[in-house]
Amino acid sequence: MVFRLPDARVHYPGQGTALITLPQDSQTPMPVVIAIHGAGRSALDYRDTPFYMRQQQIAREQGCLFAAISNGPDAWGTD
Repeated sequence: MVFRLPDARVHYPGQGTALITLPQDSQTPMPVVIAIHGAGRSALDYRDTPFYMRQQQIAREQGCLFAAISNGPDAWGTD
């Protein structure tokens, strides 16, 4: 699922975009892995770029919900 975070501060195109994927057995409570991605990368890299897709796959194989959030060119925590 891809969506924009409501009320996200958007200083750059795509900032605040989020991607959430669930493991196959998503009916039970599960741990969450969150990637807050900046420095020019985006949440959609976890859908489209093999290296990042593999990181998402590892989390899902371990039974985790995986969420990635775009932070534009900013590094984590600088905005």
